[in-house]
Amino acid sequence: MRLLKSKRNIFFSTCIATVLVLFTLVFIINRSLSYNDLLNTQKEVTISHVYIEGLMPNDIGKIKKEVEVNYLGQEQYYDGNKARSDKYFTLINIDRDILKIHGLSLLNGRFPDKGDEVILEKWAKDNMKKYISGDYIYLDLYHRGPQKFKIVGLLGDNSLNKGQSKIEIYRKIEDSPGPRDIYISLSDKANKVNSIAFLSKYAKNKGYNMHTNKILLEKEALYSNIFSKDMLLMNILFFLIMYFSIKGIYYISIRDRMREFGVLRAIGIENRTLYGNIIGDILYQSLLPALTGIIIGGLLSFLFRNTIKNLYSLDSFEIVLDYHIILVMIPVILAWLALSLDNYRRIRRGTITSLLNFENEDTENKSPRIRSIPTRNLISKIPLNNLLKNKYKTLFMTLSLGIISSILIAGVFYSNMKNIALNQAIKYENRDYILSINAFYTANEVSGLDENELNQIKNIRINNKSAIKEVDGFKVLQGRMIINDRDKIRDISFFKDLNTTGGEYTKKVLKWIFREDSGQYEVKSNIIGINDAYLNKIRNSLKFSDSDLEKFKNGQGAILYNAPNSKGQGVLNYKNKDIISFKHNIKYYENLDSPDDKEIFKNLDLQILGQVDNLGVYTQDYVPDFVPCLLVSNTYLDKYTGLDKYKLVKINPKPGFSVKKVSYKILSIIESKPNVNLSNFEEEIFSSRQFSDSQERVLVSLNLILLLIIFLNICNSMIYKVLNRMDEYKVLMKIGANKKQIRYIVLLEGLILGLISAIFSIFISNLMELGIYHYILGSLYEPVFYNNIRTSILVVLLNIVLGLISSAIPLAYIRKYIK
Repeated sequence: MRLLKSKRNIFFSTCIATVLVLFTLVFIINRSLSYNDLLNTQKEVTISHVYIEGLMPNDIGKIKKEVEVNYLGQEQYYDGNKARSDKYFTLINIDRDILKIHGLSLLNGRFPDKGDEVILEKWAKDNMKKYISGDYIYLDLYHRGPQKFKIVGLLGDNSLNKGQSKIEIYRKIEDSPGPRDIYISLSDKANKVNSIAFLSKYAKNKGYNMHTNKILLEKEALYSNIFSKDMLLMNILFFLIMYFSIKGIYYISIRDRMREFGVLRAIGIENRTLYGNIIGDILYQSLLPALTGIIIGGLLSFLFRNTIKNLYSLDSFEIVLDYHIILVMIPVILAWLALSLDNYRRIRRGTITSLLNFENEDTENKSPRIRSIPTRNLISKIPLNNLLKNKYKTLFMTLSLGIISSILIAGVFYSNMKNIALNQAIKYENRDYILSINAFYTANEVSGLDENELNQIKNIRINNKSAIKEVDGFKVLQGRMIINDRDKIRDISFFKDLNTTGGEYTKKVLKWIFREDSGQYEVKSNIIGINDAYLNKIRNSLKFSDSDLEKFKNGQGAILYNAPNSKGQGVLNYKNKDIISFKHNIKYYENLDSPDDKEIFKNLDLQILGQVDNLGVYTQDYVPDFVPCLLVSNTYLDKYTGLDKYKLVKINPKPGFSVKKVSYKILSIIESKPNVNLSNFEEEIFSSRQFSDSQERVLVSLNLILLLIIFLNICNSMIYKVLNRMDEYKVLMKIGANKKQIRYIVLLEGLILGLISAIFSIFISNLMELGIYHYILGSLYEPVFYNNIRTSILVVLLNIVLGLISSAIPLAYIRKYIK
């Protein structure tokens, strides 16, 4: 073996190392992005894989012996507010693991050690100020009466509790024999399938209700599956790039050695020795640069961590570098084997005479004759003729550049469609409001804000300037949907299952959600009054005419929230224009402690003007939000029921005004209102949009890195082609061609490559965009197709520029020969 001393071989070794550096970076960043997506999911749905209701303490010990767990959190109902309390809260016994499972951290203070010590979330403390004096909170409990607790710690906000306006106060769980709910976070070492199967069987045998966190399990499976489709496609792409990169380098290095192989065959060398010589040459030239590239790529990923974090405005970005990095070597090793077998087969297939008189394939006359190509002059014919000499290599270069470019275009399209879906969800689900007021109905009282208080909020001023951009109020009437015809129920199992949903609350408080009585069906539900602002938000998803829209605004009909079942079908079988019945207590709320014959109900018949399968107004209490309900205009509730309280109020301050100062003003307005809480979602709205934006940027960055890899590979191939054609260029110079024409030939070849790649990228990306659109369509509230023309134009220009640059680089190698 000869040492690599020439500049050409140093360049090629650098190219292989660079390709592996970029491979490694793409692999690590892609895996890290998947991991950070998992972390984001854990924040949203907790790290609990399994939730079991009402477990006894001795069962917990048995579960810990059989199942490997990271955390097993326990919580137990301790007490709550009195029936006529002016704040709705729950006092819960917990252990330390619950905080870890729900992602709650102590902002200050410590975990409670005694029975008279508590901790609570920051937003909850802000809403309980009137009960707090110094370090103590004074609570009048439903079962235990007035009690005083010392606040020993303050927790960060739980987004789920804040979203439901559910105030929970925590104390340390005691070693009592009573039942408790448990949340289990399974160990990474545990076989999750077997563990969940055991827990499911155990819970079933004991009569406990068990729920699995399917969203978290799917995300974990996606992250840990090293044989996923995405990983397989990435490795195939890496293999092709590496194969042709090494092929170009190796062909250059053996350009003059094919004769040596002919000599070796002539003297009778064994096939095994011949193959060892071939693969040894490949490994000698590429093994060290490849390993160096992987090491440098791994080190650079850590150096780029803060760059990625700051560049994409992420709160955090964790780099994942583990044993999976060996997967980067799989396409490299396969490329080595494929290339060595390819060359071995080539050498064995050729005759000794042909090897001794070997000419490179790019100088052989395999292409159509020049006169068969309808171009005007010889100089213009040569670049196309050269590309056709090795059609397969040309096809690979153009396809590889075109495919990566199309992935870049489609990636931008996908990211923007995901952003559109996210923004639609935020808008339709009323999550585009920074501040939210939620009232809880209690026995004998309808809580909420009246029109005067709503106007006070609208007129809040800071520094003598109006600080409120918009205020939208929603009225909620509790009652029951009446279904007289069994055919109007499409999925009866959905409704029967409602009675086991919600655990002890459904069983002991609601008693039932769905029931049948003498052929008549009742579903505990809500009528939700909406205003014109929210109606305009969901207008595009409603399939009704402008005349029906006016009817709705005037209180002449309703919109049915027809909840979808597991198959995506509406659980009810009503059609537009059908009449649906609803009855409500004349007190406006369901008196759950009183039998029906002691209450007075009023019946309403409403015409269905439209239907939706997503509910954007979450009422938080009474029945679950996935139970079918009716949306009407606030005008309807004023006209037919007299309900004058807004249960939900959504607020957006004007840009530039402090949300904190606006919150204090609102709290001063609502502090005397019973069971009314204020929540601030500024951080949650920013975080959800921030993560979506960062995903787009990281994905685009990964595609740009892949483009750079392809570009280096094309540069290698172009250098190889140009060096092989030195004799051709010398002949052209002798018959009258000048330096400008030689440069024209080389640059035109690159330009043609870039143009063909651009055409491929547009064609392939359009097909990918159509597929992506149909994939995302189900998550869109209204169909919108992102206009990606700007990205497409930029990528087309990038293809052309890369083609020109890849052909311009080899000119430096032949400059001294075309003087």
